Amino acid sequence: MSTVRSQRIFFRRVGEALAPYQLLEAYLKLYVERAHLRIQLILAGKIPFNHPSSEYENAPLEHLITLFQRHSENKALVKRLREARNRRNCVAHKIIEDYMDHQEKNLKLAKGLSRKLKKIKDEGYDLVEELAEEFRALGTPARNGHPA
Repeated sequence: MSTVRSQRIFFRRVGEALAPYQLLEAYLKLYVERAHLRIQLILAGKIPFNHPSSEYENAPLEHLITLFQRHSENKALVKRLREARNRRNCVAHKIIEDYMDHQEKNLKLAKGLSRKLKKIKDEGYDLVEELAEEFRALGTPARNGHPA
């Protein structure tokens, strides 16, 4: 297989491995937004709750996990999210560097990185499913000032 084709395949796999972690960020933002809306509805007219979406809409994954932790009792999921952040950072930074450094010097290592990407992608999608369940369990805020 040509070097250019191998590179394209590898970088496609990088994108595929990062995709579930982008979904995690999106779910975390939605979760925090929904939790804040529920809190606002409960506290309406009683205590101010001023946490604008600008505090989390462009936040990095680490901050989103911290915000999620404040609204969830699922400590195991928080731990898994923190571990996932490390895997995501590894893909985004370390694996690309390693591939670029070893693709011609050590083909076996470069192929191993591709296998590692698949494992990271699969772990990410498993975590997306777990976070989606947590999101659904949070429920939808009702309009009458009480959570649904």
